[in-house]
Amino acid sequence: SSWAAQEARFTYETLGVNGRARSGDLFAEKLPGSGETVLLAWVVNELPEGLRAKLLPALFACGAQVLVIEPIATRLLPWWSEWRQAFEARGGRADEWRFPATLPARLKELDHAAGLRHDELTARSLYLPASLKP
Repeated sequence: SSWAAQEARFTYETLGVNGRARSGDLFAEKLPGSGETVLLAWVVNELPEGLRAKLLPALFACGAQVLVIEPIATRLLPWWSEWRQAFEARGGRADEWRFPATLPARLKELDHAAGLRHDELTARSLYLPASLKP
């Protein structure tokens, strides 16, 4: 999504992080190599199962450190445990993140009206430093 790439570029700039964000076909791009990082945030879950299965070994082979971030939603992430096991088998780690959130009053009303409850923001991550790859 070009919108997501633009948001990522804005975030990198705001945080002072040296990074690139692109939209397009993930499999048409060459993955970063040694000394670089692949960040896949809210991306892997959007891939069809066959492409997701193709991506995992490509990530391990590219030589870069890898960070995958996805929402905490067991029903929506049936592939997560396989990926978690693959990352951990290579010395990586899996984490769940929970941050308290205080929404502005109007947003809290909309959140409640939609049947949501965002008193905390959550995500899960997989991380593999390049130095731990076989």
